Amino acid sequence: NTWISENKNKDVDVDAAIDGRDTWSKQILDEVAKDSAIEDALYALDKALEDGRITLDVFLKQVRRLSKQQFQHRALTHKIM
Repeated sequence: NTWISENKNKDVDVDAAIDGRDTWSKQILDEVAKDSAIEDALYALDKALEDGRITLDVFLKQVRRLSKQQFQHRALTHKIM
């Protein structure tokens, strides 16, 4: 609450405000961001399949590729924690 009250009327750079203090924190933030980006991509692929913009074959290949990456990011996040 102290930081919030001190910076209430200031323009705060969000990227600077949300930054890991040490190597582990920075790595966790990076891995969680990658995981979230993959989650967004999977959602977009689902919508594209639903709208008929991609074939089922393309959808499955991309979902499999992204899911492997997402698993690796999540496993590393849990290992760091």
